[in-house]
Formats: sequence, C-alpha cells, structure tokens
Amino acid sequence: MENGEYARLGQFLTDRRNEVDPQTLGYCSPQRPGPGLRREEVAERAHVSVAWYTCLEQGQEKPPPVDVLDRLSHALMLTKSEHDRLHTIAYGRSHSAKLRQRMDAGARLWTPPPTDRLKHALDSLQLCPAYIRSPAWDVLAWNRAAREVMGDYATLAPERRNVLRILFCEPIARVKLKNWEMVARNAVQTFRMEKEQYGMPDAARRLVDDLMVESPMFAEMWCESGVNNLGEGTRVFDDPELGLILLDYATYNVDEQPGMGLVVFTPATSGDGERLHTLLSIRSKVAASHYAHFHAAKHS
Repeated sequence: MENGEYARLGQFLTDRRNEVDPQTLGYCSPQRPGPGLRREEVAERAHVSVAWYTCLEQGQEKPPPVDVLDRLSHALMLTKSEHDRLHTIAYGRSHSAKLRQRMDAGARLWTPPPTDRLKHALDSLQLCPAYIRSPAWDVLAWNRAAREVMGDYATLAPERRNVLRILFCEPIARVKLKNWEMVARNAVQTFRMEKEQYGMPDAARRLVDDLMVESPMFAEMWCESGVNNLGEGTRVFDDPELGLILLDYATYNVDEQPGMGLVVFTPATSGDGERLHTLLSIRSKVAASHYAHFHAAKHS
C-alpha cells in the first residue's frame, strides 16, 4: 500500500468520523469544534492511542491489523457496506476469496452475451420488468415489461445501453424515476463499492472516465466517499397515464456467466401490480393496433 493509499484510508476515516452524530453516543458538550466525533473520542471507543489514530487519519500510518480495523468500524458506527469498504481500502481486496475469484472472472475485458436459456428465462417474466447487465452495468438483454416501464433500450446505440449512462445522460430517466437524485447517488455508491471490492474491468474504467466528462452530477457524486450495497430495494416509476408505480427490485448473480447480473422488478403492493398489469395491457393493445395498421397499409 503506497502513501497515496494511506491518505485515502485516512480520508475515509475522517469523512466517516464527521458524519457521526455525537449525541447518539452521549457526547452532548455545546462547545464542540465542528460536526461529528473528535479524534480522541474515536480513539477512546476503539481502544487505541490518540496520537496513533491522528497519524492514521493524516495518512502517516500503514493500515492496522484486521481486529483494529474492526474496532475502528465499531467506534465509527459504520454500516456493513462502509465496514467492507474500510477493509477493501486498507488491504485492496475483499476478505472473501470466493467472491473475489468470481468477480475477477467477471472483470475481464470481454463479456460473453447472455445464453439463449437465460434470455428465455428473462422473457418468461411477463409481468416483471427485468434486464441482464454486465460487470460494467451494460444492459445486455431485457424483456417487454422492462421496455414498457423503463424505456426502449433498443432505441439507444449499443454503447449507450448502460445503467449509469442512462441515469445521468438520458433525460427520460429523470422523467420516469421519482427521487431521481437519490436513485442516482445510490447507484454510483453501489457501483463504486462493487468495483473497489471485486475488481474494475476496463469497460468500467472507460465508463467512469466518460461520465466524469459528460455529467457534472456524476463527477460530483463519484468524488463523494459514501458507499452502499443496494443489490435490492424499491424504485418509484412515474407513468403519465397511471401515476406512480412502486417496484421492488433484486439482483441475482448468473452462475454460468461470472460478473453478470439479472435484475428483476416486482410490484411492491397489489395495487402496484394492478397498475403494472394495466400499463402492459394498454401498451400491448397500442402495439397491436400499430402493427395492424402497418400491415393493412402494406397490402393496400
């Protein structure tokens, strides 16, 4: 680990320390110098010396042993995602060798296309929007429900069919997604953590470089130090005809294709299921009408 990495570890600890609410830990002094905990308070909670912890934050100390990292994690009240990232920054690897092996295999430059069997499984999810993404979050395949709810990926050039490119560079994303900024920030934090833990494929590096230029909002969020691990959650889509539709989502690893993910959305409530079914029915009838009109005109 080089000195620059020492500084990165120190900055991460400093950022997390400044985010802790002192009152939740019983530190209620009105004469506090700024937000967050003091260094001596972190040192006390982690059972380390103030001088050593100060040097660690200032990038002047090498990473401590794992048990000390765990004590610092507890002292700073880190989430699981933040705890994992702390270890990743300190040692440059995930502590799960099995996961690292899987994701390293998925981090190769070329990602094979989804198999026919996988695409068939995707199409069978008729009432659940779903898509398959690469390690760099390129959208490789999608079903009809995803097209109707999220937009038609086929209208984009292949190199633009990427979850982050769409979020930050396609205006339709801000129209369709409620709480767009929160969704975008969570996506960036999850992408960053995923790549730092398990490896950054060349395609992902190029993607980040491109978006740093194309989107000031992405550049701002990428430079933040927050982390997340949102393999599942809830998205709120705004349809102009039916209003808000809440969809829960989950991401599944594809065993035959390391690094590839299957993202599936399901209605959050029965009411959302009814609205989704209505939406798909309406769009299906419109498509059938357009096809019939085209077919009739072609043979007239």
